[in-house]
Amino acid sequence: MKWCNLEAVNHRMSALVISGVLLLFVDSSVSKTEQEIDKMDATETGAATSFDKNRLWLPLSLTHLTPDLHKSAEIALSTPQCVEILRGELHEINPEKTVPIFKFICKSNERYTIATLVNGVNFEVINTSGETKLQQHTRHLNQYWKICQRNLHAQTEKLTSVRWPEGGKFKPSYIDSERVEYEIDFDAQGFGGEPLKYRGYCQFKTLKNYSVEVKPRPRSSTE
Repeated sequence: MKWCNLEAVNHRMSALVISGVLLLFVDSSVSKTEQEIDKMDATETGAATSFDKNRLWLPLSLTHLTPDLHKSAEIALSTPQCVEILRGELHEINPEKTVPIFKFICKSNERYTIATLVNGVNFEVINTSGETKLQQHTRHLNQYWKICQRNLHAQTEKLTSVRWPEGGKFKPSYIDSERVEYEIDFDAQGFGGEPLKYRGYCQFKTLKNYSVEVKPRPRSSTE
C-alpha cells in the first residue's frame, strides 16, 4: 500500500485554491473594467447599446416574429434620433403575414418622443414624413451633388491639369426610389503631358450611405 504525505497534499490544495481565487478575482476585475469602458464609450458617443425586451410586444399568434422584432429594435436604436426605446410593437403586417412593420416609440436626445418604423424583412427604417423614397431623393439632390463634388475633388487632387465640364452642377444620370447616380466625365494630364480621360461615379442610397470612385473613361465608338 502506498502512502502520501497529507501535509504536502494539503499545502498543494491550499495553493491551488488561492491561485484559483486570485484568477477568479483578476478575471472578474478585467470583465468589470471592460464593461465600464463600454459604458463610458456609449455615454460619450450618445449611442444606446441595448434595449429592454420587456418593452417589446407582439400578439400571441405572431410570437415567431420575436427575432425580427429584436433585430428591428437594434436598427431603431442605431438611428441618431433614438437613444432609448420606450415601447416597441407590431405596427402593421401584410395579409400573408410575411412583411411585418414594427413601430418603436423612442426617446430622443432632446427628451421628446418620436416614432420610428422599421421593415421587419429588409430591416430598413421607413420614412414617416409622408414622402415617398423618390420624393426624398429629389429633395436631397443638392446635398447629393455637393457630397459627390467634394469627394471627387478629394480623389483627384494629385492629378495634373484637371479640367471639369462647365456648368458646375449636374443632373443625376439615374434616379429611382432606391438610388441616385451621377456620372461626370473630366480630363487631366499625365506626367509626360499625355491626355488622360476619366469618369467619376457617385451613387447614393441615403445621405450617409453612398460611394464615390474615379475610373478611366471608357472609349467612345468614335475614338
